[in-house]
Amino acid sequence: MLSSRAIAVFALAGTLAGCADQDPAARQAQRDRRIPITRPKEVAARPVTLAPAVTAESATLPGASVVPRELKKLAPTASRPGTRPAAARTAPSTPTTPAELQGTRPQGTQTAAAAVPGKVAEPPRVLHRPEAIEGAFVQVNSQFFTVEDLLQAACFELDEIPKNLLEQAFRARAEKTLSEELRHRVAQEMVLPEARKLLSEEQKKQIDAEIDATLRDMIARAGGSRKKLEENLAAVGTTVQAVLEGQRNRLTVQAFMRWKFAPSVHVNRRMLWDYYCANRQEFSSPAKVAAQIVAVPFSAFLPAGESKPSEAELKAARAKARQRIDQAEQAIKQGEDFGRVADRLSAGTGNPPGGIWPLMPAGSFRQEAIEAEAFKLPEGGVSPVVETDTGFHIVKARQVQPGSATPFEEAQAEIERLLRERQFSKLYDDYYLRLMKGATIVQPGNFLPLAVDQAVQRFWRKGSGAGAEQAQSRPLR
Repeated sequence: MLSSRAIAVFALAGTLAGCADQDPAARQAQRDRRIPITRPKEVAARPVTLAPAVTAESATLPGASVVPRELKKLAPTASRPGTRPAAARTAPSTPTTPAELQGTRPQGTQTAAAAVPGKVAEPPRVLHRPEAIEGAFVQVNSQFFTVEDLLQAACFELDEIPKNLLEQAFRARAEKTLSEELRHRVAQEMVLPEARKLLSEEQKKQIDAEIDATLRDMIARAGGSRKKLEENLAAVGTTVQAVLEGQRNRLTVQAFMRWKFAPSVHVNRRMLWDYYCANRQEFSSPAKVAAQIVAVPFSAFLPAGESKPSEAELKAARAKARQRIDQAEQAIKQGEDFGRVADRLSAGTGNPPGGIWPLMPAGSFRQEAIEAEAFKLPEGGVSPVVETDTGFHIVKARQVQPGSATPFEEAQAEIERLLRERQFSKLYDDYYLRLMKGATIVQPGNFLPLAVDQAVQRFWRKGSGAGAEQAQSRPLR
């Protein structure tokens, strides 16, 4: 049996589909394209294949969404208005999902009637905003959620997008945010029915206690006023009830996942040691040196524009370079600041101010001879003149950072967390893939574009005076 909200949504969809002036054939065409509610397995739907990565931490931290990693790579299939899905082309008797529900979103999307072959396109009928929002919804098995539900779930993230962006940039950020929230929501809706049935009374009481604590914390962070909290949430387009319902759903999924998969996750000391031995680089950091260099290349003393200097010219250039580096060495020995000497006597181009280079590990220097000298020096030490194929150099070890390695005993906790996370992720991925195979998921083609349009209208260049208060109103996750 459908929920009251689902019945209301379908009733509204039917109203939108039939309220325009049409002849009987057009009205029949509209009825044929409605999403069937009594035979859901025959819906020729574009699967909203989902979702972001899940970790073991997300299964234990309050408020984290639990979704499969592998499905993240898949994206909703786009279609043109009026195009029948592939499944419908191979099974003509199967009802098809409408590419667009009746009604017009901003920017002039076609109505469903305009997409019917052989029918004259009607001018778009502009709907009132609440009506347009409720006219697009996603079906996940027997559950339904609307554009408004999606906007409420993502309202805090949307409000955090900078308001000074150009509309196109803001729209791109909003689309990314809403796409991620859509994946989370679809994945959550697949799990919630089973989670609600199988949670124990004790687990339900724990969730109730956490919801009460969440509400108290939100009121406290809103200055201790329930009215102020409601005002803050209304400013970003949501309510206390919607926020707490979303938190309850997340906690329900988390508790269910812990109960379902925790007994199957096992890590022993041998597994920890094997990982440590195979990935020692993850538990060590190499030695680094921040060098300071006076560089005098031979090329700086060759005739300008000479691409093929003669032997005599090369010899003369080397002699001049030697004279310059000796002058620099003498100045350093007499106590002149190394950086000033580098600025005054380094030759050629590409020398940083003061001859200072950042901390770099072995293998990062262009000249092996310079690198070898830098790593031999103590911090603050200065090398003698170093000759390379390109010129003369003097190196100072301005900063030395010794390498380090984390002992196995100290690394065990981090390795165990990582291995448990991997096992959880594999179990979650397999579970969601099984759910997806038997799921009925319908996403109208105008759902996400309409949600993005609404996000732009509500959040783009909106005044940010209450932003800090609104941020304080969101539940801790």
